[in-house]
Amino acid sequence: MKSAGILLALASAHGTAVPDTAPPCVNEPATGAWAWCDTSLDFDTRVAALVGNLTNDEKADLLVNAAGAVPRLGLSAYNWWSEALHGVARDGVATSWPQIIGVASSFNTTLFGLLGGLTGTEARGMNNALEGGLYQGLTLWAPNVNIFRDPRWGRGQETPGEDPTLNGEYAKHYVRGLQGADLSADASGGFLLTSACLKHYAAYSEETGRDSFAAVVTAQDMEDTYLPAFERGVEKGAASCIMCRSDECCDSLAPASSSSSSSSEFSLLLSLSSPPSSLLLLSPPPPLSSTGAR
Repeated sequence: MKSAGILLALASAHGTAVPDTAPPCVNEPATGAWAWCDTSLDFDTRVAALVGNLTNDEKADLLVNAAGAVPRLGLSAYNWWSEALHGVARDGVATSWPQIIGVASSFNTTLFGLLGGLTGTEARGMNNALEGGLYQGLTLWAPNVNIFRDPRWGRGQETPGEDPTLNGEYAKHYVRGLQGADLSADASGGFLLTSACLKHYAAYSEETGRDSFAAVVTAQDMEDTYLPAFERGVEKGAASCIMCRSDECCDSLAPASSSSSSSSEFSLLLSLSSPPSSLLLLSPPPPLSSTGAR
């Protein structure tokens, strides 16, 4: 269960009295009963141990935005929802970068990566308290690489624009920055800085009625226009997450189904082109103050 590896990001170790905000794998019971906290074991073994000890109800409770704590396993509360389109200032003090439609107009791929790295670093600072609150997690729902063709959408400023190639380059470099791909092994410890989530897959540019609108896209337009940025973000950026669109897609490519539309956006945590360990956020780099580098 490769994608379940990210559950280790939530693991803590304070016995049965663990508070909802306890840090992961600290003061583990002397018996060493929690194998997922044993850093001498490989990741797959630790993931299997954690998942194997969860009940079905507990697993289900971890698949919502505000995932509940599992005190008996030392699992902290965690909120999967954290925004980072142009910084993490949505919750507290952090740097707010220019909107992405402006950043992308520079055509500066080095800048894309730099902003991703700075945003990932500040997200680590936000996460230091491990309070499990909204916008405090390390799973960042960014970047938005949808194609911006019509200003009436209202969210075009979140995207690099209407060019599939530019959007793909932005996806690659911003994702690599967010995830700390260019950090040294000593600095990263072999773990992600944060988890970047490409959104919204795919052909998404309708906000009104977005939970029921069915996009009409030709097969050629899908291949030539709407998918390249996601492909580049996965194959070259090694994105660790993809968020689905909220509605059906696409009438011209597959029969519509009354039961196929989703009532809300859902982050699909996938290993994609990265090894399972790339999803693990268990061992962060040295703590950074959320009021540190700006």
